[in-house]
Amino acid sequence: NNTVNTYMTASRRFCEFLVELGVLQQNPAWSVHGSAQNFNITRISLREVSQAISKISRSSILGKRDYAFLSAIFECGATISELINADVGDLKRSGDAVELRVKPKGTRGKYEVIRLSAGARAALYDYIDARGPVASDFPLFATVRVGRATKKRLSFRGARAAMRKRLMFDDQRALRLDSL
Repeated sequence: NNTVNTYMTASRRFCEFLVELGVLQQNPAWSVHGSAQNFNITRISLREVSQAISKISRSSILGKRDYAFLSAIFECGATISELINADVGDLKRSGDAVELRVKPKGTRGKYEVIRLSAGARAALYDYIDARGPVASDFPLFATVRVGRATKKRLSFRGARAAMRKRLMFDDQRALRLDSL
């Protein structure tokens, strides 16, 4: 249990602190450890990820948004935080290529460029066209209410929930995007 392990680590460190201060002669919690943790990691193949993305119905604006979001992640290496913080005006043409200027997490004033693949670019423009005319300062990925995109930025929690739903492989396995 994570809670037990956290308490045990805190107890060991506190007792070590007391030893350093001279309050205790030795650390009584040094030999006490928490419960062993089992991590069951199920491998998901690239083919399964591609199949899950291709199954997303793009007949609704929600499907178009999620497909474009996942295409940008898996085809271009974008992260969730980069995409949810991007605005429509961050899309720039550079010759034949289309680039997305993003602010990486934790940086101030510094932009990075993500070059969009042909598939991600097509999916993104399909989603933007379905949204209708929007200003350049509108969020690139917006929440969807009653079949229409809003002006409200998609939250990190909302993006994770939508992607978890889209990337369910079976009852037991889903691709988690927590670290992206």
